[in-house]
Amino acid sequence: MDKKKIFVNLLLCAILLAIVAGGVIVYRNYEDQRRQEELENIQLIDIGYGSEISQIGYENASAILDHFINAYNNSDGESLVAIMDLVSTYIYSEYGESEFDNKYVEILSNPSEYEDLIIMQTSLKQEETALIQGMEENAVKLTLVDNSEIEDVSKYLSKMTAEIRTVSEADGIDEIDKLEFLLLHRDTRYYIINYNMVDMDTTSEEL
Repeated sequence: MDKKKIFVNLLLCAILLAIVAGGVIVYRNYEDQRRQEELENIQLIDIGYGSEISQIGYENASAILDHFINAYNNSDGESLVAIMDLVSTYIYSEYGESEFDNKYVEILSNPSEYEDLIIMQTSLKQEETALIQGMEENAVKLTLVDNSEIEDVSKYLSKMTAEIRTVSEADGIDEIDKLEFLLLHRDTRYYIINYNMVDMDTTSEEL
């Protein structure tokens, strides 16, 4: 009889634990869904820094790369800046990939409360000016060789790669560079955050 009571008590305890565990799972799922709904309903405010250049976002890799290559081939810094999101560049450089999404939402949902807003705006204007002036001295011609499709790595961050041939008769350059592009993904469109060379293949020493 005692063994039967012990068995019944253990069974009741197991049932109780299962109910509690189920309740915890349901509550966590509810909280996750509620937080996701809150994030989706947050209005993001674009941060201005005195730029007169209108942003242009694209929905696919080929359009971004066509614009990017044309900007270089025409030494047009303003055209390059137009497809970049320098606010995202600043946030990414400050907080990195792991914190980017949260910081992007936190800062753009309430820019006036961001303690480094003035520093950010000053830095962004300087960065824009440097990009435009740097392109004025550009003497290379780019040709797209191959590229990957865009891969979304988080809600707001995406990546793609492109193999681009770089030719400069003045500098004796003829090489194929592999570039990795980090992109902002927002409202179905993509903007360049930064791009870095990850590989190079020199095809000719002299032209």
